[in-house]
Amino acid sequence: MTVINGYRLVTDFKTAGGMADWALAEKGGERYFIKRFSKYKYPLDSSPGSEANKAKRRAVCKRFEARHVAVDSALTKAAVTGSNVVIPLEFFRHETFYYKVSPHIDIARHEDISTLGRPAQFLLLKTIARAMEQVHGANVVHGDLKPQKKDKDGNIIVEIAKAGPVGKLIDFDDSFLAHDLPTRTELMGDAPYYSPEMLRYLEGDPHARIDVQSDIFALGVIFTEYLTGSLPDHGRWHTCAQAVAAGESIDPGLRKWTQMRALILAMTAPEPSSRPTAGELLVHLKTMEADPGYSVSPRSVRAAPTAGASAAATGGSKLRGSLLRTTLKPTTPTGGTSAAPRPTATGETATPTSTPAAAERPPSRLAVSKNFGRAPKKR
Repeated sequence: MTVINGYRLVTDFKTAGGMADWALAEKGGERYFIKRFSKYKYPLDSSPGSEANKAKRRAVCKRFEARHVAVDSALTKAAVTGSNVVIPLEFFRHETFYYKVSPHIDIARHEDISTLGRPAQFLLLKTIARAMEQVHGANVVHGDLKPQKKDKDGNIIVEIAKAGPVGKLIDFDDSFLAHDLPTRTELMGDAPYYSPEMLRYLEGDPHARIDVQSDIFALGVIFTEYLTGSLPDHGRWHTCAQAVAAGESIDPGLRKWTQMRALILAMTAPEPSSRPTAGELLVHLKTMEADPGYSVSPRSVRAAPTAGASAAATGGSKLRGSLLRTTLKPTTPTGGTSAAPRPTATGETATPTSTPAAAERPPSRLAVSKNFGRAPKKR
């Protein structure tokens, strides 16, 4: 078998999403995942092409290399014992290819989280939120969150531990430091889990910025998928990001679980600053689990539950916390602003009378893109 930088391949490379190949390897008696990147090939002196062309390709590869080294270094420094963040172990170039090595973990696919009991669901969501808090604490934007599925690889995997399902974050190939946004050609992601700001950035909006709160939007979509078995209803649009970017609301369902419905609506708010941080998300989940009577009131989403509500998570008094911001004002396709739909005390969505019906709204600029299929779905 082939040996690459001391890692002996025990399987052939298999395609992983068209951008990379992966295989299993062994080194020192341990087994690892090894990924080979196919998009970025470093031109050697002996490679074909002019020197000018090779210089351009090397510059692109160096940017790719620098981004991976920076992200891996930040994650390693922020590593926590027992963390559910699977941190890459090694990134290197061997001849013309770049490789990344990660710990080998057994992936147990639980296909229908929606059928589990509340304790198991809370455990899964809390472990994901905690892992996300650690990643964001390192100033890293994951940038490509998606759940593992039966027929599709993801980077939030579910391990069935003794206590129940545990979420682990893997695959930081498309991640970047929050202050170092990649170019549009370098940013990938998966369209169903895009945030509105990522969509705008990829569409060429010069004012669009992406930070760690983009991951929170993706988690809101993923949490809905875990708990209901399907993506949030995004109406006439192809994705949730399109709908929200156009000033329309999405519907996560969960009408009998009003607390979780309101939390997910907050996570998928149009403005990144209106979404809870990963740390706040974790506190809300703990409080909701500990206090079935924890009420969701339309106040600041960025304020974690009050001290009393937080105490409920550890058995203290059951004072009520606050969850949602009241002033979400997305830009409408015509350039004005309108009050966003807000969850009511019962968790239903109240649509302000000043907001035109979806069918009456003119399509936004995002609806005409040829690159990402932004046109609204036909009814």
